[in-house]
Amino acid sequence: MKLFLTYLFIFIFGAGSTTWADYTWEGVPSGYGLAWSDEFNGTTGSGPSGTNWAYDLGGGGWGNNELEDYTSSTANSQIVTDSNAVDGKSLAIIAAIKAGHTNDGVSGSYTSARLVSSVSSSSGTPNVYEQYGYMEARVKMPYGQGIWPAFWMLGNDTNPPSNTAWPNCGEIDIMENIGNSSDQPVNHGSLHDGTDYTQTFSLPGGQLFHNAYHTFAALWQSGEIQFYVDGNLYETQSSAAPWVFNGNNFFFLLNCAVGGNFPGSPNSGTSFPQTMYVDYVRAYQSGFPTPTPVVQSTWRVHCGGDNYTDGLGNLWSADSNFTGGWPSASASGISGSVQPTAGDQTLYQYQRYGNSTGGETVTYTFNVPTGTTYQVTLKFAEAYFSSAGQRQFNYSINGVTEQTNFDIYSAAGGANRALDEAYNSISPNGSGQIVVQFTQGSADNPTVGGIQVIPQSSVPTATPTNTPCGFPGNTCTPTMTPTVTLTPTVTLTPTVTVSADEKPWLWPNPYYGNGPLALEVPLVGVSDVHVSFFTLAFRKISDQTFSQMPAGLQQLTLNVADKNQSTLANGLYYLRVTTSSGQKVIKLLILR
Repeated sequence: MKLFLTYLFIFIFGAGSTTWADYTWEGVPSGYGLAWSDEFNGTTGSGPSGTNWAYDLGGGGWGNNELEDYTSSTANSQIVTDSNAVDGKSLAIIAAIKAGHTNDGVSGSYTSARLVSSVSSSSGTPNVYEQYGYMEARVKMPYGQGIWPAFWMLGNDTNPPSNTAWPNCGEIDIMENIGNSSDQPVNHGSLHDGTDYTQTFSLPGGQLFHNAYHTFAALWQSGEIQFYVDGNLYETQSSAAPWVFNGNNFFFLLNCAVGGNFPGSPNSGTSFPQTMYVDYVRAYQSGFPTPTPVVQSTWRVHCGGDNYTDGLGNLWSADSNFTGGWPSASASGISGSVQPTAGDQTLYQYQRYGNSTGGETVTYTFNVPTGTTYQVTLKFAEAYFSSAGQRQFNYSINGVTEQTNFDIYSAAGGANRALDEAYNSISPNGSGQIVVQFTQGSADNPTVGGIQVIPQSSVPTATPTNTPCGFPGNTCTPTMTPTVTLTPTVTLTPTVTVSADEKPWLWPNPYYGNGPLALEVPLVGVSDVHVSFFTLAFRKISDQTFSQMPAGLQQLTLNVADKNQSTLANGLYYLRVTTSSGQKVIKLLILR
């Protein structure tokens, strides 16, 4: 947000732009703790904390020919209930048409709010300012021609007694956007001190900033300031010469301007009111205690997405607990066995994926109570590629490789088909964590839609993750009560009820180890056939893929071994068979 636009066009036409290949994942720096924050979790309908914020008031253009009058009314800034905020509340900064006026593009026809975290010492509180640190806000932008939201900082010397004029006081623009259609996926990160420095960051894949919350941050150190969006470093500005950004205090500003030299005036297509939602503002600095990690027994994370409540009433938190990767979203419908209910397609449409250019790894870390085991469920759908072999990646849980060159398209039986991979009996590591890591395989990027971690004791019966019917595309209803005693004298008394169409697929069954294990698969057309072996606890043992098998009844010979080629022990197993037509789960009894 510029105080004066005299210099604006100098930096627009000379602005740098960062491409996706340039992004490098970073986060809150190691050794930095929370020095100050406002979580905006006060009483709904009230204004923001008077301890933390004051208001700039009035109109007159603010040096930029802006059209709004800034007020302290709760009609323009108030705490609201917000299901997409981390704690369920946010600050709403509302730009509206003034009573008795119209959307006419005339100065004084609009109202909004401009919050500042510091005023002159003679005016009392607030007096919140920072010198160096990692400054971050989580914001959901408004949009429209002539709408100009910003999260920024000004040098405290602009206040009495110094009264240093802009731009000599210094300005750090952490989030700035001008709302028109071409700028809706763009953030401007800038510095102003008489010289103008700026670069822009653009969301990939047609995403727009007003569709979801994003985090905007600056790491401010002596001689250098770095800018981030969603933890991705996209801009570094530095100076070896004396610099206003070295050794001076700066305070925060939050505002939503209407019109001005930068965005231009609103037009007939601009709707009002426009709302800028701020989930929190946080300042991290070195020397402050690192916050104690959140430890909980149940985690549900909407990878790449916002808070979401599924059809069973479970809350999936906005994407968190990750390092690496980038959020993406698809508008394509998801078919197959969408879980936990058919309406929960968003858990597969939103994803976090890695960057093949930088060889980026995506890691999710969950702090859990020790002394119990957990079930980890990973949600996948291939929303980008339209054939097998185009995306192949690896993933592990607590350092144990679960999949190598995993191909979502092949495993799910096509594009935009839901696939849940469930792993039981997962013990926390020595740090009390469950770590799920996705790495590059032989083709393109790793990706994941949703991750659920729940205690093993919480796994319900007859759910998608602890009966064969839970595998996508399988509609059988098994009743299974096996009693297996593996001693020199084997006693086996299983009671198994399966759908009739399962029985002809696999033979011999039981398998006695004295010959091949054959799988008979009827194919409607040319298809890859993907076979996965699972234990009774639904922990995956191995994968086998038969590529481009012709239409008709195909007979395939299976390798009865784990991923390390070790012979499978006696017992009962599940086989999931995936083709382009769907999926089937079969039971296999091994008695060598």
